[in-house]
Amino acid sequence: TFFYGITWVYVFGDVCHVGYVDYAAGKRNEIVARTMIHTLTFQTIASVLIPSVIIHQAVHFAQHALQRVRLPPRVRVYGAVLVGIGLIPAMPLIDEPVEHVIEQ
Repeated sequence: TFFYGITWVYVFGDVCHVGYVDYAAGKRNEIVARTMIHTLTFQTIASVLIPSVIIHQAVHFAQHALQRVRLPPRVRVYGAVLVGIGLIPAMPLIDEPVEHVIEQ
């Protein structure tokens, strides 16, 4: 969807940015490439993969839970959406553990 596209634009923008910073600092091409690969790996896992799975699963479970309760259809749909949106502020908590795993 559109928002996944925005996410990937951010990821590739960050990869290009860190590569440019290293290149402008006069670092060797091998170091620049290593930094860019590290950033791409980190961003793919921490900004795309894990948040997508967490939010998807939470919305899925919320949809099933709300179907069991007698509520107007709009409340059921938007309730699940609000669960997904509500998780977005917690996503930066993923960064440090992912960085720790990638560094090892």
